[in-house]
Amino acid sequence: MRRFLVLAVLILPFAAPYAHAANPGIDSISPAVLASSPSPQTVTITGHDFNPGATVTLIYRTSPFGFARRVEDLTGTPITHDVTVVSSTKITMTVQYQPTATLDLIVSISNPAPDTTPAQSPLTITAAFSDATPIIFTIDYNPDFDETTMTVQARVTPHSTGYLVFGGQVPHAFFGLIIEGATSASDDDGDGVVTFKPFPADPGFAVFFVIDSTGVKHSASARWSIPVPDVSVLLHDVSIELGADGSMSRIVENGAAFPLVLWVRPGVGAWYADMADGGTDDADIQKIQNGHVNLLTSSFHSLGASPSQPGSFQPSDHIVIIDSDRTAWWSSVLPSPLTGTPGNGTIFASTPSSLEGTPALLYIERRGGAEGTVSVDYRTSNDTALADVNYVPASGTVTFARGEFLKTVSIQTKRDGIYAPSLFYNVELTPHGTSLATANPLHVLVGNADAPPALSIGDVRTTEGDSGLRTVTVPVTLEGLTALPATVDWSASDGTGGRLQFAVGEKLKTIAITYLANTDPGPDRTIKLTLAFPDSATIAKGAGTVTIVDDDTQTLSVNDIQAEEQTQTATFLVTMSRAVLTPVTVHYATFDGTATAPLDYTSTSGILTFAPGEIAKTITVPVAQDQIADGGETFTLRLSGASGATITRNTGTATIMESDRLPQPVVLIDDVAIAEGNSGTADATFNVRLSFASTLPVVVAWKTENGSAHDDSDYSAGIGTLTFAPGETALPVTVKISGDTTPEANETFRLIVIGASNAVAGNGASCTIVDDDSVVVPPRHRSVGH
Repeated sequence: MRRFLVLAVLILPFAAPYAHAANPGIDSISPAVLASSPSPQTVTITGHDFNPGATVTLIYRTSPFGFARRVEDLTGTPITHDVTVVSSTKITMTVQYQPTATLDLIVSISNPAPDTTPAQSPLTITAAFSDATPIIFTIDYNPDFDETTMTVQARVTPHSTGYLVFGGQVPHAFFGLIIEGATSASDDDGDGVVTFKPFPADPGFAVFFVIDSTGVKHSASARWSIPVPDVSVLLHDVSIELGADGSMSRIVENGAAFPLVLWVRPGVGAWYADMADGGTDDADIQKIQNGHVNLLTSSFHSLGASPSQPGSFQPSDHIVIIDSDRTAWWSSVLPSPLTGTPGNGTIFASTPSSLEGTPALLYIERRGGAEGTVSVDYRTSNDTALADVNYVPASGTVTFARGEFLKTVSIQTKRDGIYAPSLFYNVELTPHGTSLATANPLHVLVGNADAPPALSIGDVRTTEGDSGLRTVTVPVTLEGLTALPATVDWSASDGTGGRLQFAVGEKLKTIAITYLANTDPGPDRTIKLTLAFPDSATIAKGAGTVTIVDDDTQTLSVNDIQAEEQTQTATFLVTMSRAVLTPVTVHYATFDGTATAPLDYTSTSGILTFAPGEIAKTITVPVAQDQIADGGETFTLRLSGASGATITRNTGTATIMESDRLPQPVVLIDDVAIAEGNSGTADATFNVRLSFASTLPVVVAWKTENGSAHDDSDYSAGIGTLTFAPGETALPVTVKISGDTTPEANETFRLIVIGASNAVAGNGASCTIVDDDSVVVPPRHRSVGH
């Protein structure tokens, strides 16, 4: 009964009145008792202090839940009450309602904000039945608020016995209609109202039938206890078949997937049968693959106080069918004459289908008579499905004895583990002793039972780069065996999208995502990709991310140096990790150590600016020369306030040495030669070395310089820094050489030192690109004389 609990709770306001507002009051309600009526009725409320915009709410005086509740919430359909505030002493209200039981209500009037205490007074609406009243169900909870039972009240013919049948989708049932309850009640006092209790709760979308002495009375839904129109009277393709002596009476119902069938004999009783009563070859009730359901009279169970069922059907009987979609049909009178006739009948066969790996059940049915013995031969043959590959070949004979209506044949299929379209094989039938009234051969489907392949999109990380339009590929994989091509749509957060098509056997497709590289520092960029609308596949991982890792955060550093007092200068080298296209600035200033300004050096500060393309700058600090043996005094240079870069080493220490300090090493670079190659790139590696090892770290800034070779066609320009640790004397610099097949002269470019700290810059070196593209002279054709 959970759906009956979705009810709004009215919390009555008890706000203290404001000084400038008066509480409304009710003196009388006329009329205070209303009779049930399908027409609008006017109620006049007199009192005092009714303000414009006052609202009227109808509340249950007594609720099965034990708390106040609006009338509209109980019924599911609001009571109509149009309210007019005529004056400060008069309100009119229009009420239109036909309750199934007397309603004891409270009329509550509230003035508009500011809130005031509402005025309340009782109002009663009495129930009234008439012969024209359709069946009405009133559902109440038991007094203990126990959800396991409920009370159902219904309208029937006076002084008759009513039978209540619940056919609905029982909670936790996978499918089908199951009898959840069937009971009877007598109208002993003749008021035409019967009460059924207790009755199972939680009916879902239930269909209730009351069957009295006149037959099937009415049906209604019990979801909100509201009367609903009768369903149409319709015989839903039902045939009744009788054997020669009536003992083989049965119903054949066509079309309902999981029907509940009621058999009613007015003035005698009612019986029911449903799919729960059978399911095996020998059961009285059988489900036929093409929608037929056979019910012998012995299939039915007594409903309520009904006697044991008769042995056969009669033309005055009623047949009610409730389908699995909760739609009801019934016949007020059965067909006459009944369709069954003595004889051997006619053979009907359903067209079965099954998933691969499960048997297909072929139902062979005899209809129209079952007096004699008949037989049917069957034999399988190939179509798109192949014997011993997709199904197990079968043949044989089924025999119907007298009184038998149904036979089944099981044909086993095979599973191949490959997702594939449905296949078909044939079953040929040959009857003996009767005729065949069905398609022959039967075209039997073998449905795929294997899971479709699964699509997954990958995640990709790539370094941004400095310029140009870049492309990154995102993989999309297809996992699983399939005999069908697969497609899937994709979309990206950058506005691009498309469709991937996997041919049979293809396992990998890629999505090309383009982006514009730059040298602007910033956060990593992401592009989200989504897979959707797969065909012949499922999606295992449908979301991927391209992460474009920003590489534009250049860094600044300054290192320690030695300054010779006699030169009267200390030169710091400030280097940047990469060249950029926009200017970079950084503040610098000197600070005393054991050396103090202005005695030992001149205090220096300023702003250093790296122009686009520069990676090394020098800062020169004047050093004082004196005649005092200082013993290596120090001061520092500090970097701060960088714009366009971050500072990784902000302090460099200068040590002022006397004239006996060791000389600084010279930065030397060896020449190199390399064959050009025909395609791609080759590595030209320069050996950068110090003339001797230093006890201090040595920083060298370098760059390439065009000669007869140009960086736009022959090699890739480069710029960077090298740091020699104390004692280290050699480090490599590699430059990419572009290969081609054009014959040309040898070409050169240089690698030069653009700055050095704790060392002296040398003259740089040359790289010779050796051309290896010889001119090939095509051979001449020689005439051959005769």
